[in-house]
Amino acid sequence: MVILAMDTATDQLSLALGKESGEVRASWTSSVPKMHATLFHPLLDQMLSAVNLGLQDIGAIVVGVGPGSYTGVRIAVTAAKVFSYTLNIPVITVSSLEVAAYAARAHRGLVVPVWDARRQAAYCAVFRSEPSINAWERILPDGRREFSQLVQEVLEVARGDEKVMLLGNAASSIVDFFHQKGEDGNVGVYDERTHISGELIFRVGLRTIQEQPDLITTQGMWESVHDLVPNYVQMAEAQARLLPDRQGG
Repeated sequence: MVILAMDTATDQLSLALGKESGEVRASWTSSVPKMHATLFHPLLDQMLSAVNLGLQDIGAIVVGVGPGSYTGVRIAVTAAKVFSYTLNIPVITVSSLEVAAYAARAHRGLVVPVWDARRQAAYCAVFRSEPSINAWERILPDGRREFSQLVQEVLEVARGDEKVMLLGNAASSIVDFFHQKGEDGNVGVYDERTHISGELIFRVGLRTIQEQPDLITTQGMWESVHDLVPNYVQMAEAQARLLPDRQGG
C-alpha cells in the first residue's frame, strides 16, 4: 500500500510517499511561507510523476493536524478529506508537534517541541524517548502553555536526572526559564528551527498505523474522516478579539 503523508501547519509545506514496508519513495519540503495553497497540488503532481504513481495508487493518507498556522493547517486537512472521499481511502491524523519532535527520537529522555505562541507562551507537548528499545511515548498532550507553566510540568514528569531536549523556535527562551529553576546540566536545545519533513510525517503515521491497525479498516476510516478537524489548540487571534465585543454587546 502506498501512503501519502502531508503537513501544512508550519512555514514548511511537506509531502512524502511511502510504503507499509517503511520504504520512502519520495519526500518533498517547500519552505516558501504563505504559498501552501498555491504550491500544494503542483508539488504533489510532480512528486507522484517522479515515482511513476498516480492518485489512484494511494491507499491511505497521513496528515498533520497542527497545532500551527490557523490558515495553513486547514490546507492539508481539507486536501486529506477530499482525497479520502474521492478515492475511498482512510486518513490517519498525527500531531504536527509530534512529527517535529520525532526528529530527536535518538535522544534518550524527554523531547519537548516548543513553537512560539507569543506573550511568553508556546505550542508544546512532551514525549519520552528510549532509543535502545525503540520506545516512544507521549507524556503531555499538545497545548498552549506559558513558558513558566511548561517548565514546571516538565520538571514534574522528569525522572530523576533525566535529560530534557527542546526543539523549536521558542527553545532558547524556555531554556532560560529552566536555568532560573537551577536546571543547568539536564536541559539542552536540539534545534531552534520549526522543521517538519515529509519523511518524518510518514514515519510517525506509519508507526501509528502499526500500533492501531484498526485505523485503516472501513469503519475506522469513515469515523475518522467524518470527525477530522485541525487542532488549533486556541481560537484564532481575530476570533479572540471579537469574543469580548460580542459578549459586551
